[in-house]
Amino acid sequence: MGFISYYPIWKVILPQSYENATLRFVGAVLSLLITLKPYWFRPLRAYFPWFWYFTVLYALPFFFTFMLAKNQFSPHWLTSMVIAIYLLILLVDIIGFVVLSLLGFGLAMLFFYLSGQSLVIPEASIPALFVFPFAIISGMVVRYRAEEEAKEKLTGALSAASSIAHELRTPLLGIQAGVVGLRKYFPVLLEGWSLARERGLPVAKIRTVKYRTLCTVLGRMEDEIHYSNAIITMLLTNARKQIIEPSTFTLCPITSCIENALARYPFANQQERSAIHWHAPDEKFYFLGSATLMEHVLFNLLNNALYFIHKDGKGEISLWLNALPNEWQLHFKDTGAGIPAHQLPYIFDPFYSTKETGTGLGLSFCKRIVTSFGGKISCHSVLGEYAEFVISFPIEGEQQ
Repeated sequence: MGFISYYPIWKVILPQSYENATLRFVGAVLSLLITLKPYWFRPLRAYFPWFWYFTVLYALPFFFTFMLAKNQFSPHWLTSMVIAIYLLILLVDIIGFVVLSLLGFGLAMLFFYLSGQSLVIPEASIPALFVFPFAIISGMVVRYRAEEEAKEKLTGALSAASSIAHELRTPLLGIQAGVVGLRKYFPVLLEGWSLARERGLPVAKIRTVKYRTLCTVLGRMEDEIHYSNAIITMLLTNARKQIIEPSTFTLCPITSCIENALARYPFANQQERSAIHWHAPDEKFYFLGSATLMEHVLFNLLNNALYFIHKDGKGEISLWLNALPNEWQLHFKDTGAGIPAHQLPYIFDPFYSTKETGTGLGLSFCKRIVTSFGGKISCHSVLGEYAEFVISFPIEGEQQ
């Protein structure tokens, strides 16, 4: 809206020597298309990053440099140029700032000279030009310090996670040792109890359902211990910033990962579980990676979705698989509170959280896991209606 609303200001209220409605209209249309990303055709969304950089290039360095030159470095446009510099520094990293600035400045000056006008810098405006280096340097310093603080926070949080993981592993090893010992003698004890009951000896009664549970409890305990150790290994790997080793990857069926995640997730009540809709398809879909890590990705998505469903007081969760010519997709959609459009570009950044009590590490870790498996994860949402995550993988193994 800024492109359009400032046209009458510089044209009528505070007339400038040059204005161009066409340039402003193009900038407004490009910006509008950015906000309408959730409604883009799905094949076009792959080109969104390029479109975003093109829009930033046009809307900031190109447009403001061109208008500054056409208006002969007037005070209004000198001030606007400084603001544009700051905005560009905030939107992109240092390398992106340098590339977009040079490219935008070069294209703007090329179009300016093609317009046939000579560049005129009033003597009174020359001192103001020395503000530009200060704006650039100070902006870069602020951006650099913010990035360093974020890195320090990430390092501190991951170090804490590493310490917690080590502390958890010790009691788990003790429990595992106890389970190994029980496995040796527990079947004998159960057999002795059964014989005693058959011969009418005075032993405590155990209901049939409880007896069957006791027969399988050690196996389930061992499974949970192995699963917990795998999660701890994952946390330690993340804390030490290690590369996830591809040599350990296997072909994993996504259907099993989804069903295991739904079976293991600690739902607060049956109502939460009944709000999830998932039906396994007949066709099998595989990814090359780790089933345990993929289940952890699903845990994060479930946790976030249930949080916003409770917060909004409504919503359900749907999971389904979709086959494309060269890839398959897992869609994870909740009809809860949704995510505001201005937050969507940052939800996968470390420490950026849309939850009041969130750490901002869950989705960033999910992206790292999915990317390490050769996949992609994206999100589109409409505030108040839904949030949909799409995880896509190339077709592997038996499907090829």
